[in-house]
Amino acid sequence: MRTVRTIRRASWIFLAVALAAWLVAGCGSDSVSAGETTAAACQDREDNDNDGDIDCNDSDCLGYVFCAAGLENSPGLCRDGTDNDGDDDTDCDDTDCQDFVVCASPTEDNSVACQDGADNDDDGRTDCEDDGCEGFVFCTPETEDTASACQDSEDNDGDGQTDCDDTDCQGFVFCASGMENTAGVCNDRQDNDGDNLTDCADPDCQVFDFCAPAEEKDAASCQDGRDNDHDGQTDCNDTDCQGYVFCFTTDETTAFTCQDGQDNDGDSLTDCEDTDCQGFVFCSNTEVTSSACQDGTDNDGDGFTDCLDTDCQGFVFCLSEESTSAACQDGTDNDNDGLTDCLDTDCQGFVFCLSEETTSSTCQDGVDNDSDGQTDCLDTDCQGFVFCAAQESGAAACQDGLDNDADGDTDCDDPDCIAEYACRPHTKVKAWYKEGVVTACKDAGEFETIPDMLLAIDLDTDHVVLTDFDINWVGASGHWMAARLNVDGDVDTKWTHTQPQGSTNEDDHVHLHRVDVLPAGTYQVSAEWGQGSGTMCNNPGSGGYWGRRIGVLAIPVWTGVQSGYVTGLTNECKSAGTYSTIPDMSIALDLAEPCEVLIQLDMNYVGCDGCWMATRFNVDGTADIQATHSQPIGGGDEEDHVQLFKIVSMDAGQHTVAAEWGQGSGIMCNNPEDGDHWTRRLSAVAIPVSSGVQSYYIEGASDISRSAGSYVTIPDMSLEMTDLPMIEPMILLTHFNMNFAGNANGDWIAARLVLDGTITRADRKWTHAQPSHGSEDDILHLFRLDYVVPGYYQMRAEWGDGGGSVYNLSGDSRYIWTRRLGVLAFPAGLE
Repeated sequence: MRTVRTIRRASWIFLAVALAAWLVAGCGSDSVSAGETTAAACQDREDNDNDGDIDCNDSDCLGYVFCAAGLENSPGLCRDGTDNDGDDDTDCDDTDCQDFVVCASPTEDNSVACQDGADNDDDGRTDCEDDGCEGFVFCTPETEDTASACQDSEDNDGDGQTDCDDTDCQGFVFCASGMENTAGVCNDRQDNDGDNLTDCADPDCQVFDFCAPAEEKDAASCQDGRDNDHDGQTDCNDTDCQGYVFCFTTDETTAFTCQDGQDNDGDSLTDCEDTDCQGFVFCSNTEVTSSACQDGTDNDGDGFTDCLDTDCQGFVFCLSEESTSAACQDGTDNDNDGLTDCLDTDCQGFVFCLSEETTSSTCQDGVDNDSDGQTDCLDTDCQGFVFCAAQESGAAACQDGLDNDADGDTDCDDPDCIAEYACRPHTKVKAWYKEGVVTACKDAGEFETIPDMLLAIDLDTDHVVLTDFDINWVGASGHWMAARLNVDGDVDTKWTHTQPQGSTNEDDHVHLHRVDVLPAGTYQVSAEWGQGSGTMCNNPGSGGYWGRRIGVLAIPVWTGVQSGYVTGLTNECKSAGTYSTIPDMSIALDLAEPCEVLIQLDMNYVGCDGCWMATRFNVDGTADIQATHSQPIGGGDEEDHVQLFKIVSMDAGQHTVAAEWGQGSGIMCNNPEDGDHWTRRLSAVAIPVSSGVQSYYIEGASDISRSAGSYVTIPDMSLEMTDLPMIEPMILLTHFNMNFAGNANGDWIAARLVLDGTITRADRKWTHAQPSHGSEDDILHLFRLDYVVPGYYQMRAEWGDGGGSVYNLSGDSRYIWTRRLGVLAFPAGLE
């Protein structure tokens, strides 16, 4: 308390002045001027001014502390059994003492009175036996099931288990593994809860006193031998402590040291140049008398007037501390420490300042009793009470819609719930997938749904919807068929794949895709065929490796997914040469965060006998490996269909994705004048990595060939998905592209996708057979959707079943051929 400090300060001053007087007397009385107005003269036992009065009996000396009458105005003096001020009233009988707690009407309802072993309110009950003490942690039954008892390093209930080792404590958050909210883990120099913040740097630890910003400004911290505020200065060497009496150096404060020509206290000021010496007469300091310290004048020109001058602070009338009943209620910061009245710790011993939030009643009254901005259980002073031990942790508390720990955050908005599975961000994608394996044929005519290629989808919110479709078919010479995708009655431009103009039945492979943004609702998605010439068949009886697939992947827009989608419907032609953007095939993306981006291109084109063209992607000015689809070497103009895909990881920012064509031979055209069923499409779908999506992608660029036989993995076309999360199911969207050619008439090969060593989901062999008249090349695209449980997986593309030999990236065209395999993995469940 400040009152104790005041007594200590007065004692030091008295000793210092007495010592000064003794030294002066030892040097002879002629060392000071005649008169009885200095500290030395008022203690030398001589009548210096010859007025018949010696020292304190002289009225000139009454301003000094050592001449003042005794006081009785501190807690210590009010209980020492002595009448200190000689008014015949002792301790609490003296009216000067009646504002102190020690003299207040006895009560037993605070932490001190409830632990002092006395019956303070004379009701026959002591400490915890008194009803006024109920609610204090130290008065609760000896159990180990409260936040306080589970962190005090004691075996409170005597069961041999202490704190978090006791099963009674294991429900508390700070006893759960992987948390950083106990005194122990907040001092172990480890990031226990994996939030990249360690010990006191973690907000979870900042409720502990040792994590509070260190200060060096009270009596205790100025005498503990530590640099508490880490400013390189310890205790009395710190300027924050130099106002305390025990930090006053005595090196340059006596008549002797102020005249010895030495800088005794090392402040670079010697003798009378040092302000510590300016109270002595021989230093000609004129602000050292009772009158000079009350005249409103800066007598010694040091910038400080009267009691603001340290030279005057020994006078009683300059004792302006905030430690009396009057000073603690006058609305003034009397000791200039920035704290007024009851906000000053010096005043907190008075009854009228007892407004703390530390009792059972004040911690439940809905009032901010100590004015620290926190009320009841939100105040750290109250958190030791059982009724304040509510926590917001665990699956139940983090999903009950309540602010259980009263910190203003509910369920997943509360940082305490971040680790809960229910509070993790998820893409929550939906997927629908169907395969057809029966023989189906269609005569040219009106469009109708291809058998088994219809899906009903149900969306509970707005989604970005990706639709993919694959089919193999065969027709007689000159036969062809158009295919298209129909989303809830919205049919896109008819997409065709016509058969070459050869001399026999020929087969081919079609891939279609589209991107839609759909609001919540129920939809039908189907693949249709119809417009064309002659008859086309899928999955003929001659083999079991033909099939057709349709798949839909729906990503909620709340995940931050972005989609770009453009189609072109004009008649465009291109002469072989340098690459340029295919008309209308460019997309601009503006990403708010890092994303995995799926890019796809579909296009029909036609060229003369021997004409061909290469296409590729260009992302932000960087072109990838060129991927080509060259026209057959038939007997006239022929048409074909190209499909490309790519997976790219993009940072936040603006990006451009374009499809280009150029390198080749002759002239190629898209959407010729003889039909409206031709088109081209480019899409880019960006999924934020924060949603949990993962990507796996490889490209192959080596010269490979294969003779028909048993299936083997295509070189470089195997992905090891060894970093899939182990805590939830995933949906895998797989794409594959490859160029190949046959050496002779009738050469062909089948390709397929294999997940984890098995052909799952009845994954039929998917083939692309070469035309039946000479050495020709083509491009193959496959896709599939899979639902997998937590684990590690391998996805690979295989080739083998067929006739003759085929090759990839070979011959004169080696620099424009490639193969690609990519997988996007989404955390979600499959419908």
